[in-house]
Amino acid sequence: MEAGAYKKGEIKKICRMVAPRMAVITAVKDSHLALFGSLEQIKQTKFELIESLPSFGTAFFNTGNEGAHDLSKRAKTLELAKIITYSAVGEADLQATDMQESSDGLQFKVKGVHFSTAVPAGTMSAISWAPWPWTGTGHDTAGDGGGGENSKTA
Repeated sequence: MEAGAYKKGEIKKICRMVAPRMAVITAVKDSHLALFGSLEQIKQTKFELIESLPSFGTAFFNTGNEGAHDLSKRAKTLELAKIITYSAVGEADLQATDMQESSDGLQFKVKGVHFSTAVPAGTMSAISWAPWPWTGTGHDTAGDGGGGENSKTA
């Protein structure tokens, strides 16, 4: 599920209803600046999702985005079971590499495992998909995916 907001406090309300056990922060960008007034307000609002996680929760952060990377540092002050970073650039726990686009979608590797998606190709697509195999949400249907036993099709 994706949680969106038009003002501070809305993500917190959504989280009270759905009680997430994991969260993925892909980016903090100025595209919502008109609604929130500052990047810091956007960060605080997105962080409501992280603060809503239980102590056994897992948070994923795209360290290739400065704002999301900042939030990963803030998350270390919380008592969460796991904080996992991911990126297509720079250092991260999960790094998308060998990205290739084709008419069939996007292919990339994470920790040497080949993944194939039908989503439009591009760095942002790989960044969006990189953490899903580690969430246990079923987005990582094991399959041939063109890479044999070390492949996943998302």
